[in-house]
Amino acid sequence: MVESRWEELTDEDLLNLHQESALEDELHDDEEPTNKNNDFSQKDFEEVFSMVESLKQKLMYADPDIDRSMQVRRQIDDIFLPYLKIYENHLLLSSAIRSNA
Repeated sequence: MVESRWEELTDEDLLNLHQESALEDELHDDEEPTNKNNDFSQKDFEEVFSMVESLKQKLMYADPDIDRSMQVRRQIDDIFLPYLKIYENHLLLSSAIRSNA
């Protein structure tokens, strides 16, 4: 039954379906709100970093292999380093704005 449906579709039909699907995806993307222009708030950063620290502490206490847990902790730090830099820049900018006001 499935084979008969596929055989009925021509190359042109498949191309039209693909184009319609791409158009629907494009329209759907336009409808979704984006946060590209919005940075994390200071509170968001602090919540994330608190969760990361909790995770690292939990791993340290739960994993009997100290070398492995330390390696994972370092990798977690590396993963979140871009966010830490953004947060530090955000703090510096906020501090500069307050001192100029």
